[in-house]
Amino acid sequence: MIFERTEAEPSDKFGKRPEEKSVQELLSCGIINLDKPRGPTSHEVVSWVKQVLNVKKAGHSGTLDPKVTGVLPVALGRATKALQVLLLGGKEYVGVMHLHSPVAKKEVENVFKEERPAQYFAAIMSGGSAEAPGGLRERIQAVLGRAQWRASVGYLSEKATGMLKGERTYGSVAEVAVRDEAGRSVNLGYEALERVREEIQSKNPEVSRVLYFVVGKGDSEGYYVAMRAVETRDFLTAKVSDIPWSTLESAAKKILDTCKKVTKVFYDVTPKPPATVEFE
Repeated sequence: MIFERTEAEPSDKFGKRPEEKSVQELLSCGIINLDKPRGPTSHEVVSWVKQVLNVKKAGHSGTLDPKVTGVLPVALGRATKALQVLLLGGKEYVGVMHLHSPVAKKEVENVFKEERPAQYFAAIMSGGSAEAPGGLRERIQAVLGRAQWRASVGYLSEKATGMLKGERTYGSVAEVAVRDEAGRSVNLGYEALERVREEIQSKNPEVSRVLYFVVGKGDSEGYYVAMRAVETRDFLTAKVSDIPWSTLESAAKKILDTCKKVTKVFYDVTPKPPATVEFE
Protein backbone atom coordinates (compact mmCIF):
# COMPACT_ATOMS: atom_id res chain seq x y z
CA MET A 1 0.00 0.00 0.00
CA ILE A 2 1.62 3.27 -1.14
CA PHE A 3 0.41 6.84 -0.51
CA GLU A 4 2.17 9.47 -2.61
CA ARG A 5 1.74 13.02 -1.32
CA THR A 6 4.48 14.60 -3.45
CA GLU A 7 7.36 13.63 -5.71
CA ALA A 8 10.59 13.68 -3.67
CA GLU A 9 13.65 11.57 -3.01
CA PRO A 10 13.45 9.65 0.30
CA SER A 11 15.89 10.63 3.01
CA ASP A 12 17.34 8.54 5.86
CA LYS A 13 16.83 11.45 8.26
CA PHE A 14 13.06 10.82 8.16
CA GLY A 15 13.37 7.16 9.14
CA LYS A 16 14.05 3.75 7.59
CA ARG A 17 12.57 1.64 4.86
CA PRO A 18 10.18 -1.01 6.29
CA GLU A 19 12.48 -3.89 5.33
CA GLU A 20 15.35 -2.26 7.26
CA LYS A 21 13.45 -1.90 10.54
CA SER A 22 13.89 -4.29 13.44
CA VAL A 23 10.95 -6.32 14.76
CA GLN A 24 10.73 -4.03 17.78
CA GLU A 25 10.59 -0.93 15.56
CA LEU A 26 7.82 -2.46 13.45
CA LEU A 27 5.82 -3.29 16.59
CA SER A 28 6.19 0.26 17.94
CA CYS A 29 5.45 2.08 14.67
CA GLY A 30 4.17 -0.19 11.91
CA ILE A 31 1.06 -0.86 9.84
CA ILE A 32 -0.30 -4.33 9.10
CA ASN A 33 -2.37 -4.93 5.95
CA LEU A 34 -4.60 -7.54 7.54
CA ASP A 35 -6.96 -9.74 5.52
CA LYS A 36 -10.02 -9.66 7.80
CA PRO A 37 -12.05 -12.89 7.80
CA ARG A 38 -15.84 -13.06 7.76
CA GLY A 39 -17.41 -13.01 11.22
CA PRO A 40 -15.61 -10.71 13.68
CA THR A 41 -16.02 -6.96 13.84
CA SER A 42 -13.08 -4.69 13.00
CA HIS A 43 -12.78 -3.78 16.69
CA GLU A 44 -12.53 -7.46 17.65
CA VAL A 45 -9.77 -8.00 15.08
CA VAL A 46 -7.76 -5.08 16.46
CA SER A 47 -8.21 -6.45 19.99
CA TRP A 48 -6.84 -9.82 18.88
CA VAL A 49 -3.87 -8.15 17.17
CA LYS A 50 -3.02 -6.35 20.43
CA GLN A 51 -3.17 -9.62 22.38
CA VAL A 52 -1.18 -11.69 19.88
CA LEU A 53 1.58 -9.08 19.43
CA ASN A 54 1.47 -7.92 23.06
CA VAL A 55 1.26 -4.24 22.12
CA LYS A 56 -0.47 -1.58 24.19
CA LYS A 57 -1.84 0.53 21.36
CA ALA A 58 -3.40 -0.41 18.01
CA GLY A 59 -6.14 0.97 15.78
CA HIS A 60 -7.77 0.38 12.42
CA SER A 61 -8.52 2.66 9.48
CA GLY A 62 -12.13 2.52 8.32
CA THR A 63 -14.54 -0.20 9.34
CA LEU A 64 -15.39 -3.50 7.68
CA ASP A 65 -18.73 -4.96 8.73
CA PRO A 66 -18.68 -8.42 10.39
CA LYS A 67 -19.84 -10.21 7.20
CA VAL A 68 -17.30 -8.38 5.01
CA THR A 69 -13.83 -9.77 4.25
CA GLY A 70 -10.91 -7.80 2.90
CA VAL A 71 -7.98 -5.51 3.70
CA LEU A 72 -8.13 -3.85 7.12
CA PRO A 73 -5.12 -1.58 7.80
CA VAL A 74 -4.12 -1.97 11.47
CA ALA A 75 -1.67 0.56 12.89
CA LEU A 76 0.57 -0.22 15.85
CA GLY A 77 1.87 2.17 18.49
CA ARG A 78 2.86 5.59 17.16
CA ALA A 79 1.61 4.66 13.68
CA THR A 80 -1.97 5.17 14.89
CA LYS A 81 -1.37 8.91 14.45
CA ALA A 82 -1.31 8.34 10.68
CA LEU A 83 -4.75 6.70 10.50
CA GLN A 84 -6.54 9.94 9.62
CA VAL A 85 -4.47 10.10 6.42
CA LEU A 86 -5.66 6.62 5.44
CA LEU A 87 -9.29 7.66 5.90
CA LEU A 88 -8.89 10.08 2.99
CA GLY A 89 -8.13 7.21 0.60
CA GLY A 90 -10.75 5.49 -1.54
CA LYS A 91 -12.40 2.20 -0.60
CA GLU A 92 -14.11 -0.33 -2.84
CA TYR A 93 -16.53 -3.15 -2.01
CA VAL A 94 -17.00 -6.20 -4.22
CA GLY A 95 -20.19 -8.24 -3.76
CA VAL A 96 -21.03 -11.70 -5.11
CA MET A 97 -24.68 -12.71 -5.64
CA HIS A 98 -25.76 -16.30 -6.36
CA LEU A 99 -29.03 -16.85 -8.26
CA HIS A 100 -30.97 -20.09 -8.61
CA SER A 101 -31.01 -19.91 -12.41
CA PRO A 102 -29.44 -17.84 -15.21
CA VAL A 103 -30.83 -14.28 -15.32
CA ALA A 104 -30.05 -11.53 -17.80
CA LYS A 105 -27.95 -8.69 -16.38
CA LYS A 106 -30.58 -6.14 -17.47
CA GLU A 107 -33.28 -7.88 -15.39
CA VAL A 108 -31.14 -7.73 -12.25
CA GLU A 109 -30.39 -4.03 -12.81
CA ASN A 110 -34.11 -3.29 -13.27
CA VAL A 111 -34.95 -4.99 -9.96
CA PHE A 112 -32.45 -2.84 -8.10
CA LYS A 113 -33.76 0.31 -9.78
CA GLU A 114 -37.31 -0.52 -8.66
CA GLU A 115 -36.49 -1.59 -5.11
CA ARG A 116 -33.87 1.08 -4.28
CA PRO A 117 -32.51 -0.96 -1.33
CA ALA A 118 -31.72 1.02 1.82
CA GLN A 119 -28.52 0.67 3.84
CA TYR A 120 -28.70 1.26 7.59
CA PHE A 121 -25.86 2.40 9.83
CA ALA A 122 -25.28 3.87 13.29
CA ALA A 123 -22.21 5.66 14.60
CA ILE A 124 -21.30 6.53 18.18
CA MET A 125 -19.26 9.65 18.95
CA SER A 126 -17.84 11.48 21.93
CA GLY A 127 -20.23 14.13 23.21
CA GLY A 128 -19.64 17.85 23.21
CA SER A 129 -19.85 20.59 20.61
CA ALA A 130 -18.66 24.11 19.93
CA GLU A 131 -20.60 27.12 18.66
CA ALA A 132 -20.97 27.26 14.87
CA PRO A 133 -19.66 30.25 12.86
CA GLY A 134 -21.59 33.48 13.31
CA GLY A 135 -24.73 33.93 11.25
CA LEU A 136 -25.31 30.23 10.55
CA ARG A 137 -28.19 29.91 13.03
CA GLU A 138 -29.89 32.99 11.57
CA ARG A 139 -29.58 31.57 8.05
CA ILE A 140 -31.21 28.31 9.10
CA GLN A 141 -33.97 30.27 10.86
CA ALA A 142 -34.59 32.18 7.62
CA VAL A 143 -34.77 28.95 5.59
CA LEU A 144 -37.40 27.57 7.98
CA GLY A 145 -39.52 30.73 7.88
CA ARG A 146 -41.31 29.91 11.15
CA ALA A 147 -40.83 32.43 13.96
CA GLN A 148 -42.26 30.04 16.59
CA TRP A 149 -39.52 27.48 15.90
CA ARG A 150 -36.10 27.94 17.51
CA ALA A 151 -33.10 26.68 15.59
CA SER A 152 -29.67 25.95 17.06
CA VAL A 153 -26.51 24.71 15.37
CA GLY A 154 -23.07 23.65 16.57
CA TYR A 155 -19.96 21.78 15.44
CA LEU A 156 -19.27 18.46 17.17
CA SER A 157 -15.89 17.82 18.76
CA GLU A 158 -15.32 14.90 16.34
CA LYS A 159 -14.80 15.11 12.59
CA ALA A 160 -15.89 12.73 9.79
CA THR A 161 -15.05 11.83 6.21
CA GLY A 162 -16.83 13.49 3.30
CA MET A 163 -16.57 14.27 -0.41
CA LEU A 164 -15.62 17.69 -1.77
CA LYS A 165 -15.16 18.28 -5.53
CA GLY A 166 -14.75 14.55 -6.07
CA GLU A 167 -12.03 14.18 -3.42
CA ARG A 168 -12.30 12.50 -0.03
CA THR A 169 -12.07 15.04 2.81
CA TYR A 170 -12.05 15.05 6.60
CA GLY A 171 -14.30 17.82 7.86
CA SER A 172 -16.53 19.16 10.59
CA VAL A 173 -19.83 17.61 11.69
CA ALA A 174 -22.67 20.09 12.18
CA GLU A 175 -25.48 19.31 14.62
CA VAL A 176 -28.82 21.04 13.99
CA ALA A 177 -31.81 21.17 16.31
CA VAL A 178 -35.17 22.84 15.68
CA ARG A 179 -37.58 22.97 18.61
CA ASP A 180 -41.18 24.12 18.94
CA GLU A 181 -42.56 26.37 21.69
CA ALA A 182 -42.79 23.36 24.03
CA GLY A 183 -39.11 22.53 23.50
CA ARG A 184 -39.76 19.39 21.45
CA SER A 185 -37.77 18.50 18.34
CA VAL A 186 -39.75 19.43 15.23
CA ASN A 187 -40.52 16.97 12.45
CA LEU A 188 -39.31 19.14 9.56
CA GLY A 189 -39.92 16.59 6.83
CA TYR A 190 -37.50 15.39 4.17
CA GLU A 191 -37.63 18.45 1.88
CA ALA A 192 -37.12 21.00 4.67
CA LEU A 193 -34.21 19.00 6.09
CA GLU A 194 -32.60 18.95 2.67
CA ARG A 195 -32.97 22.76 2.39
CA VAL A 196 -31.34 23.19 5.81
CA ARG A 197 -28.54 20.81 4.91
CA GLU A 198 -27.93 22.54 1.58
CA GLU A 199 -27.88 25.98 3.25
CA ILE A 200 -25.14 24.82 5.62
CA GLN A 201 -22.91 22.95 3.23
CA SER A 202 -23.20 25.32 0.27
CA LYS A 203 -21.72 28.19 2.29
CA ASN A 204 -19.68 26.25 4.86
CA PRO A 205 -17.58 23.80 2.80
CA GLU A 206 -15.64 22.73 5.90
CA VAL A 207 -18.76 20.76 6.97
CA SER A 208 -18.64 17.19 5.67
CA ARG A 209 -21.76 15.97 7.46
CA VAL A 210 -25.01 17.40 8.90
CA LEU A 211 -26.91 15.69 11.73
CA TYR A 212 -30.47 16.53 12.80
CA PHE A 213 -31.40 16.17 16.47
CA VAL A 214 -34.14 13.60 17.20
CA VAL A 215 -34.22 13.04 20.98
CA GLY A 216 -31.95 13.55 23.97
CA LYS A 217 -31.72 13.43 27.75
CA GLY A 218 -30.96 17.11 28.19
CA ASP A 219 -27.41 16.36 29.36
CA SER A 220 -24.42 17.58 27.34
CA GLU A 221 -22.14 14.88 28.80
CA GLY A 222 -21.97 11.31 27.51
CA TYR A 223 -21.97 9.93 23.97
CA TYR A 224 -23.89 10.87 20.82
CA VAL A 225 -25.32 8.40 18.29
CA ALA A 226 -25.98 9.21 14.63
CA MET A 227 -28.47 7.01 12.79
CA ARG A 228 -28.01 6.78 9.02
CA ALA A 229 -30.15 5.26 6.27
CA VAL A 230 -29.33 5.72 2.59
CA GLU A 231 -30.59 4.45 -0.76
CA THR A 232 -27.90 3.57 -3.28
CA ARG A 233 -27.34 1.38 -6.29
CA ASP A 234 -23.59 1.71 -6.73
CA PHE A 235 -22.25 3.32 -3.51
CA LEU A 236 -20.76 6.09 -5.67
CA THR A 237 -23.80 8.22 -4.88
CA ALA A 238 -26.41 7.81 -2.15
CA LYS A 239 -29.68 9.50 -1.23
CA VAL A 240 -30.84 9.89 2.36
CA SER A 241 -33.85 7.66 3.04
CA ASP A 242 -37.09 9.44 3.93
CA ILE A 243 -37.73 7.53 7.18
CA PRO A 244 -41.03 8.37 8.98
CA TRP A 245 -40.45 10.66 11.96
CA SER A 246 -42.32 8.25 14.27
CA THR A 247 -39.85 5.49 13.31
CA LEU A 248 -36.85 7.74 13.96
CA GLU A 249 -38.25 8.77 17.35
CA SER A 250 -39.00 5.18 18.33
CA ALA A 251 -35.53 3.96 17.33
CA ALA A 252 -33.84 6.91 19.06
CA LYS A 253 -35.74 6.36 22.32
CA LYS A 254 -34.78 2.67 22.33
CA ILE A 255 -31.14 3.67 21.94
CA LEU A 256 -31.39 6.07 24.89
CA ASP A 257 -33.16 3.46 27.04
CA THR A 258 -30.67 0.71 26.20
CA CYS A 259 -27.44 2.73 26.15
CA LYS A 260 -27.38 4.65 29.41
CA LYS A 261 -24.27 6.68 28.53
CA VAL A 262 -25.81 7.99 25.29
CA THR A 263 -27.38 11.43 25.77
CA LYS A 264 -28.29 12.52 22.22
CA VAL A 265 -29.48 10.72 19.09
CA PHE A 266 -29.36 12.32 15.62
CA TYR A 267 -30.38 11.42 12.09
CA ASP A 268 -27.65 11.89 9.47
CA VAL A 269 -29.25 13.90 6.63
CA THR A 270 -26.20 14.11 4.33
CA PRO A 271 -26.25 12.41 0.91
CA LYS A 272 -23.15 11.16 -0.92
CA PRO A 273 -21.58 13.42 -1.99
CA PRO A 274 -20.80 15.53 0.04
CA ALA A 275 -20.69 12.81 2.73
CA THR A 276 -19.41 9.28 2.36
CA VAL A 277 -21.80 6.35 2.83
CA GLU A 278 -19.96 5.01 5.85
CA PHE A 279 -19.41 7.20 8.93
CA GLU A 280 -15.67 7.42 9.64
